Amino acid sequence: GFVTRLRELYPTRSPLCLITNTSWTKPMNIQTRVRKLLVEWQETLGLQDWVVHLRLYQRLSLDDQYCNWRFSEKVARIGLNVNARLMEEIEHDLVHELCHLILAPSNRVFDNLNENKVSKKERVTFGSEFNLAQNVAIENIVRVVYKLKEKEYPPHRA
Repeated sequence: GFVTRLRELYPTRSPLCLITNTSWTKPMNIQTRVRKLLVEWQETLGLQDWVVHLRLYQRLSLDDQYCNWRFSEKVARIGLNVNARLMEEIEHDLVHELCHLILAPSNRVFDNLNENKVSKKERVTFGSEFNLAQNVAIENIVRVVYKLKEKEYPPHRA
């Protein structure tokens, strides 16, 4: 059927996870694998005190993956694209999003410092620059953590 044909087209891409109409087909149970990685990486990064909710998407741009949080409650929601991607890519993106939680206190300080000092338009501009700088820092953190764990950094990210 359809899943078999996709496996023929993408033999090196595993696990394959698809949405057919509104129901999930999980040939390799991607939800379980990603949740297991979440627990492992929360422990590695010292984020066990956070409650992290995962949302796995089939149609989400890689640029639109996210981590939203409430720092005071240590609750976060992470959204990842899992559509026909290598597990190593999904794991990298999960680690990247978790690293946002490490830097969550700096976001709070940044917001507090700028809230009353700049206009709304300037806040958006500064916020974008801050997010870009933070993502660069996070990629450096991810690279170091991967090295320490002796994991191969995904080649598309190098």
